[in-house]
Amino acid sequence: MPLRRTAPHALAACAVVTLAACGGGDPAPSAQPTRTARALADAIAPQATSAVDATALFDWAEYTYPALFAKGPQNQPLRFEGVDYTIRGYANGNYLGLTAGGEVYGLGPFTNQVLTSFGMASDYAAQVAADACKVDPASCSSALPLAAGYDITLARRADGSVVSGASGLPWDRTPTTELAGSHFRVVAGLQASSIDLGRLYALAVGTDGQLHGWGVNSGGLLGGSEGNGNVPAPRAMAGLSGVQQALATQTYALALRDDGSVWHWPGVLTTSTRGAVSTPRVVDGLAGVVSLTALETSVDGARQRPAAILSDGSVRELAWTARVSFTTDTTLQTHTGTAAVVPGLSDIRRIACKLSHCLAITRAGAVLEWNGQIGRSGLAVPTAVPGLTGVVGIAALADASVALTRDGRVFSWGGSQWNGHGGGADLPVPTALSLPAAATAVAAGWQHVSIRLADGSLWGWGANQGGQLGDGTTQDRRTPVKATGVVLN
Repeated sequence: MPLRRTAPHALAACAVVTLAACGGGDPAPSAQPTRTARALADAIAPQATSAVDATALFDWAEYTYPALFAKGPQNQPLRFEGVDYTIRGYANGNYLGLTAGGEVYGLGPFTNQVLTSFGMASDYAAQVAADACKVDPASCSSALPLAAGYDITLARRADGSVVSGASGLPWDRTPTTELAGSHFRVVAGLQASSIDLGRLYALAVGTDGQLHGWGVNSGGLLGGSEGNGNVPAPRAMAGLSGVQQALATQTYALALRDDGSVWHWPGVLTTSTRGAVSTPRVVDGLAGVVSLTALETSVDGARQRPAAILSDGSVRELAWTARVSFTTDTTLQTHTGTAAVVPGLSDIRRIACKLSHCLAITRAGAVLEWNGQIGRSGLAVPTAVPGLTGVVGIAALADASVALTRDGRVFSWGGSQWNGHGGGADLPVPTALSLPAAATAVAAGWQHVSIRLADGSLWGWGANQGGQLGDGTTQDRRTPVKATGVVLN
């Protein structure tokens, strides 16, 4: 039958009517945004501009009206009656479309097969921005369920406990309980909401917002009163609460608080005949931070050039100076952090780097890459990776890259050894991996990748000399293998 157009009217009003006609719709899925997510929503909403991109608009419609638009499909281009659209088609026969001029259309059973205008995308910009963290918590939540280091993997389970996959690391002296049938072990006494790994130490944000650290306490970066030495088990790092994310770098342990401020250990290191005490300090003049990252690693995987991603999508590189003063029996070392704009990076959601090879996710879900080794990624300036949309997670190895899309697919590309496709050839473009279920998180160490699936299993590939893949061996793997005995749900 021929399509007819109607006059513009609100999507919400039409949705209410059509939901009733369909027998009532399911409520929007519940979401438990983190503290930072809520703060970010408040920060973004007043900044809503006159436009909203198709991906954000369609995602919002799926979240708000799940009975009409079941989450899953990808954007597609369409030219109809001389008009260019970006569309999504759904299994129930409904369609959403956005013209190049910013007008929103719907078609399908919910419009009685009439091509219906719902006004301009700008009409929805404020609400889309305000709901962004509920629609896609990963887009603004800094809670990280996976961490991969040089030859170790940490994973947070649904109950907040943390499991570790590694064997015999010099600094890994944490009391643990082995999982039955697995090389993974439960880290004792830890309930975490977010985790991170440095080269020689680990950080975890407790469910109470307290930062915990363990490993090699070099120069007081794990706080405490010993200055240098090993911290064999996770302990609370005193002096800070309300922590949302941790970042373990070579010389500083960083904490993002739920008010958007960034703190660092060591901040002030006091050394006397009575011992050494390390306390945190805030980076002055830095606010509105939603995520911490690093722009480089050393050849052994230690993070360098720490950076902060702000709520407006801009990036700040962090650096420190240290001032030393003396009294009769005390040395006072004061570290002062500064932040400088990183040129060429804007509208950024996430960054992942190894050496100087970096990936970034834009807020629209595209991926940028620079300083890589394969295909177009050799460019020194951030360049869009073709063929990737709706990306919510990234991971970088020294010569390979991984991306996770909103529908749970995992793509990889790069050098043949560690791209996850069997080692046959280099892959210059993103290529989908075959996994038994949708993925929900990815992380990469120096030469290995860990992937969390929706069914609670943990998979990975790459170097395995420390048993970090958890498959019961120390054999390197060129394709994904399952960690035995590990259930994260």
